[in-house]
Amino acid sequence: AQHAAKRELLEEMRLETQELIFLGRYRTDVNRGMGWCSCFLARHCTPSLRFKSSDDLEQQMLVRLSRKDLRSKLLQGDFKEVKWANTVAMSLLVLDP
Repeated sequence: AQHAAKRELLEEMRLETQELIFLGRYRTDVNRGMGWCSCFLARHCTPSLRFKSSDDLEQQMLVRLSRKDLRSKLLQGDFKEVKWANTVAMSLLVLDP
């Protein structure tokens, strides 16, 4: 899971890190017993000179938020998928205990 998280960080944001904090592994499809989400917080990221193209077909736009704005958006329900809301909430708990 950690290798996949680092690969996604490189593909999606063109960033690299040596510090991934494991936030937990959570079931996303309880009724059928399938679907897991392994959550990580990447700290001290640096821009990568290695380009790794993504095979995603969705359009993406990088948005930078302060911790205050991130918390506000979390509480307003702006993260529409539980896996992202959970990852943001767990990250904020780690960063601001």
